[in-house]
Amino acid sequence: CSGMARLRSAARAERAAAVALAVVVLVVGGTLEAAAAAAPTSCTVALGLRFPGNDLTKAAAATAADCCTLCTAQPNCTLWTWNSSPNGDGGSPTCFMKYGGGRASSDPNCTSGTKSGPLPPVPAPTPPPSPAVCKPVARPPPSKRGPPPLGRLPNFVTLLVDDLGFDDLRSHDVNAGESLTPNVEGLLKEAITLDRHHTYMWCSPTRRSFITGRYPVHITGLQAPTASNLTPLQVSLLSEKLAVAGYQSHFIGKGHLGWQTTDHLLVNRGFETHVGYLGGSQNYDWGGGSPEPFVGKHDMWHNHGPGFDIVPEIYYSTEFYSNYAVERIEGRNASRPLWIHVAYQAMHGGGSRGNVPSQDAINLTTIGFRNQDYGNALRSLDNGIANVTAALKREGLWENTLVLIWADNGGDNPGGSASNYPLLGRKCLAWEGGTRVFAMATGGLIPASLHGTVNTQLMHIADWFPTLSTLAGVDPTDDWIDANGTAHPIDGVDVWPALVSGGAVPRKYLPTTPQSILYTDGTGGKMYKLITLETQAVRFHPNGTNYHDTNNNCLNATTVFDCVDAWGENGGGGRQSCYVCTPEAPCLFEVFSDPGETTNIAAANPALVQQLRAKLETFQPYAAEMALTPDNLACYNCSFNPDLQWHDYTGPGCILEPSLE
Repeated sequence: CSGMARLRSAARAERAAAVALAVVVLVVGGTLEAAAAAAPTSCTVALGLRFPGNDLTKAAAATAADCCTLCTAQPNCTLWTWNSSPNGDGGSPTCFMKYGGGRASSDPNCTSGTKSGPLPPVPAPTPPPSPAVCKPVARPPPSKRGPPPLGRLPNFVTLLVDDLGFDDLRSHDVNAGESLTPNVEGLLKEAITLDRHHTYMWCSPTRRSFITGRYPVHITGLQAPTASNLTPLQVSLLSEKLAVAGYQSHFIGKGHLGWQTTDHLLVNRGFETHVGYLGGSQNYDWGGGSPEPFVGKHDMWHNHGPGFDIVPEIYYSTEFYSNYAVERIEGRNASRPLWIHVAYQAMHGGGSRGNVPSQDAINLTTIGFRNQDYGNALRSLDNGIANVTAALKREGLWENTLVLIWADNGGDNPGGSASNYPLLGRKCLAWEGGTRVFAMATGGLIPASLHGTVNTQLMHIADWFPTLSTLAGVDPTDDWIDANGTAHPIDGVDVWPALVSGGAVPRKYLPTTPQSILYTDGTGGKMYKLITLETQAVRFHPNGTNYHDTNNNCLNATTVFDCVDAWGENGGGGRQSCYVCTPEAPCLFEVFSDPGETTNIAAANPALVQQLRAKLETFQPYAAEMALTPDNLACYNCSFNPDLQWHDYTGPGCILEPSLE
C-alpha cells in the first residue's frame, strides 16, 4: 500500500507540474504577434511553441516581451515560456524561466523564446489523419451447389435451449409415475441421443459457432456486445449456405450474435424472417419492457426494425416463440425446403423465469420437483417443443425433417435450478458440466433402427454448419483469408455418416475452451480431457440437488491464482472456490470411464499432458483481425443517437448509407 501511495503522490505532482507549465489561454493587452514583436532584439521568439526544461524561477509578466527581458536578466536562464493565464483559471500572466534544453512541443496558445541564439529543435507538425474512404467489407464468394446426398432436400428444425441442464429433460427429480417433460421424453424414444455433444461454456460463442461452423476458440469466447462484428461479415452464415439451395429460413428467439451494422441483420444474411431479441438476456415477457410497445425500453427485433408490432403478443416468450415457429410451418411455401431455428430464452434465469401460462404451471406437491420456478419453465419448454413437432406431423413434414434439440452450454445452478448430473460443474466452467450438453437428433430422417439409441462420438455444435449444408447439397467450404494470405477454414465436420451409417467422426482433438481440450483416437475406447486452468465446482445428486465436492481440494493459493468466490469474482463474499487446475499443475481425466472428472491422472501421464497442451496452444483466435476498419465503417452512418433511431429499442450500431444500399 505504501508503494502505491508513493506512486499516486508522484503522479499528482507530475500532473500539477504539467498544468503549471501549460500555456493555454489568451494574451492580455494584445495579440501574440504584437507581444512577440515587442520582445528585446536579443530574444529569439516563436509563436505556438512550448519549451521543456527545468523551471529556474517564475515571475509576473504582462507581456511576452517582458518575459524575455526577465530571462535576459537571469544569468542561468536559457529558455522562457510566457503564460497569459496560469493553470487556465484566469490567474495573472506569468513568465516561466528555464534552464536546459530539449525539443519544443507544439501548442498554438503558447509564446516562448530563448535569451539568445537559435531555437531548440521544433518537431514537424503531425499531419491530420487521412479521412476514411468507404471500402465495403469483402464478403465470401458464392457457394457451389450439387445434388443433395439423400436425393431430396430435407427440412431442418433446430431448437437451441438456453442454460439447459444436462439432466433436466430426463426428469429424474420427480415422483414415481410422474413426468415433468413427457413430450421430450417421448421424442427420445424416436431419437438418437448425442451423448458427447459439446459447446462453449457460455452462450454467445456457442451461438456464433453454430451459425458459422467455427470453434469459439477461433472466433473468441467473448460475449458479443450488441454493436460488434463478432459474427463477422467476412464469413458465411449457415443461412447463406442454405439460401443457395432455395431454403426458406426463419430465425426465432435469442440472438446474442453482435450487430455492428444493418448488414449484420439476419434478414440481410440469408434468413427470410427474424423475430427475437438482439442481446444476451431479458425478461420473459413483452420484449423485456412494458406491454405498451412505445413506453420505456425494449429489446425485440422484427426483420428490418424494432418489433413494435409483436411486443404486445409476448406474454411469455417460450410460448410466443413456439407459436411463431408453428405459424412459419403452417404458412410456408410448400414448393421450397424449410429451416426453422428457434433459440429459446428458456431456461436462462438466475432470478424469476416469468409467469408461465396457466397450463404450464406444475403442481410442486404432485410432481415433487426441486424448484417451482425452474419446473414451470421446463414444463412450458416441453409443451412448446411438442407444439412445434406436432405441427410438423400435422403438415406432413415430419418424415422429411431433421429435428435437432440441444443446449447452448451447461446448466446454471443458482438456487438449485439446473441439474448437470452426473457431470461436474456448471455454465461458465471448463468442466464437463459447462460444455457437455444435452443433445438429440430426431425426425423422420432418423432411421427407425436407430430410435432410442445413444451415440458416444465426439461432436461439437460447429459440426452442424457443414452437416446441414452437405445434406442440402451445398459445399460447406468457407475459408477466410487473412492479411498474410493464410486461409482459416471452418472447424466443423460433417457428422451425418457417423449418425446414421456407423462411420467415425473425423476428429481427434476438440478444444472446448481456451483452457481445455478433448482427445480421442476414434476407437471409442478412451477419451481424455486436459484442463490447464479451472476452479472448484459443484456436483449433483441424481435428484438434481447439488453439493460442494470437498475431495477436490484447492491448490495452495498464490499471487497469480488466488481464491475466487463461487461466481468468479474476487472478494465477492460467496463460498470461496480455489483453482484446482493450473498451467503449472494441469488436470487430466479419462472422461469415458470418469464422466464426473473425479480422478486426476496427469501425474501418471506426463507425455500425454504435454501432447495435449501443445495441441491446445495451436488453437489461437483470429477474429480480432476481422474487426471492421474505419474505411469499412465509412460506408455506414454510425453517428446517430441509437435511442432516437430505434425508438428506445436495441438495434445495430451503424446504418448502411443510402447510396450503397
